[in-house]
Amino acid sequence: MPGVVGNFSVSGHRTTYGRPFHNIDLLAKGDVIVVETKESYIVYAVDRHLIVAPDSVEVLAPVPQHPGVAATEAWMTITSCHPKFSATQRFVVFAKLMTSIPRANGLPASIMAVPAGAAT
Repeated sequence: MPGVVGNFSVSGHRTTYGRPFHNIDLLAKGDVIVVETKESYIVYAVDRHLIVAPDSVEVLAPVPQHPGVAATEAWMTITSCHPKFSATQRFVVFAKLMTSIPRANGLPASIMAVPAGAAT
């Protein structure tokens, strides 16, 4: 589940079915990802990305890329096909938990602010 120790994973298409991850390759280190649940806003920061073969399931381990290692941190792994219009590889983004904010408190504007100097 989002926000708990281990690896929360989400996969989606880049070019079909609404293409939710069409621009996954534009995510950069430090970019903020917010997962909204009934109770909380779970906030992750992108740590890194890589491109792997479709059978590289170790990216989904509780400690991403380290099967058999006990998790001590909360991660989010996002996967999608790569390159666009192909399914020969997977584009994988790893994001580390920053914070969890109760929905009742609202999502601070600072979380969603575009960093100075970022392309918009």
